[in-house]
Amino acid sequence: MKKFNISESEKYIKNLICVLMIIIMGFLFFESFIHTMRLTNTSEMFEGISYHHDNFIFNAVYMAAVLLISSFIMPKLEKIPVKFFTALLSVTTITLGTIWVISSQASPINDQYCVANAANMAAENNYTFMEDRYFSNYPFQLGMVLFYEIQIRLFSRFCDTIIYTEIINVICLALAYAGLITLIGKLFDNKRMQIFSAIAMMFSVQPVLYTTFVYAVIPGITFTIYALLFEIKYFETESRRKYIFALLSVIFMALAVMVKTNNYIGLVALIVCAAVKFLKRKKIADLVYIAVLAAVSVNILSAVSFLYEKRSGTELGEPVPMTGYIAMGLDDPHGVLGCNAKGWYSNYYTTGNHYNHNYETKKSSEFAVNAIKEKLKYFVSDYAYANDFFYEKNTSQWNEPSFACLWINLIVYRFNGAEPGKLAAKVIETNAGDSWSGLYEYMNVFQMLIYMSAFAGVFVCFKKKDIFCSSLILIVLGGFMYHMIFEGKSQYIMPYFILLTGFSGVGTEVLVSKTSSFINSRKKADEKTAEQ
Repeated sequence: MKKFNISESEKYIKNLICVLMIIIMGFLFFESFIHTMRLTNTSEMFEGISYHHDNFIFNAVYMAAVLLISSFIMPKLEKIPVKFFTALLSVTTITLGTIWVISSQASPINDQYCVANAANMAAENNYTFMEDRYFSNYPFQLGMVLFYEIQIRLFSRFCDTIIYTEIINVICLALAYAGLITLIGKLFDNKRMQIFSAIAMMFSVQPVLYTTFVYAVIPGITFTIYALLFEIKYFETESRRKYIFALLSVIFMALAVMVKTNNYIGLVALIVCAAVKFLKRKKIADLVYIAVLAAVSVNILSAVSFLYEKRSGTELGEPVPMTGYIAMGLDDPHGVLGCNAKGWYSNYYTTGNHYNHNYETKKSSEFAVNAIKEKLKYFVSDYAYANDFFYEKNTSQWNEPSFACLWINLIVYRFNGAEPGKLAAKVIETNAGDSWSGLYEYMNVFQMLIYMSAFAGVFVCFKKKDIFCSSLILIVLGGFMYHMIFEGKSQYIMPYFILLTGFSGVGTEVLVSKTSSFINSRKKADEKTAEQ
């Protein structure tokens, strides 16, 4: 029997990640090929999910057409420098994003409003928002408050609304795209893959429409991308500059976690990759980097909470326990608060539970844990129900092709009561209620193509030896597992869709190469037949 060699752990862990992602991306590609989940907003259901069958024949035609067109134009496109595509993508994203933000005039509501309003008050040295139960329930939101407070202090003198926070979303999206192109180049050293990534992101409408969402989702994934990029640069650099890259990685990861706690998923991915490298290299510096990365990122939110407690002179109360979010994620809301999808939002196990137990975290957690145990018993006793539950929960998030980018712009108020511009008004009018527009169908087909290429791209990772080649899909894997258990919403999947869009260039290059080879072989066969 062959003895396990710890230095080979990189291969085993990378292959495990790839196997799991082949299953997940295969499932998502197949589902997007034959079905679609539609997020609607009607008088009966504020946040409703409906199930649709796709025309798989049309979808097959779309896939074939894209691959054929790509195989014909790529020989010309690959002569153009990658920097040109990166610049063009940046200009296009910033231009279209700014036009959309200005046209939409979307003003924050619900949680967005609570955070943005608190940031605005803090910028005026008014900390009475700390007395609100909201931030005791959700102390992790204070990281986002600090992020927006800084922006308001810098830019409020130039504008009477916070529309600049949405413009910053646009800029962050452009930076995320540039970072992904750089990452694809570093990880796969293939110009064609970078070009296909840039083209895919250029045609991605969903993130652009999503920029009006003032909830630090786009900045958070941007920080995560650069944390990963600088971690890779740390491990590939031999000179003392590697310590600068390590520091930058720690800073960006801490910022990502500070603005959005879901980015702990990215933190875990970075720690896994770094730990695998440490097992192979056995360098103390790597271990120090991992320790500092974990310590700073895990404690950043506590530091922010302490900062606001000191500034306000108000001590936060006990928070909603995380077990409440697991209980919510395993619950069927049955249309409560206008939501009908399995595992989506309801406050029964979170704020409602916390209120009923006098805001005592221990008692609230005990109630949630008991609910989790009962739900797990029910899953075990009724396999068919468990299968349907997780099928619907996963597809309602990952196979909803707008990722709520249209819904977000439908339900909001407008700055100063203004009417949306012609562009936004047209999009809102054609996508109101449960209507199905040409734009939504475009998103539907585009999502399918991204999943197809990402699925193919995972097989490329199998052939690579470096764990970092699987780093992007490791983050997506973490996101899939997390949102399968915790609270679900299609809008939460946007960061992972951005990563998959960038990663899709890897699979597209393989599929287009195969298509070109097939076309060339057919041409040669036809020429031989003609000669005979």
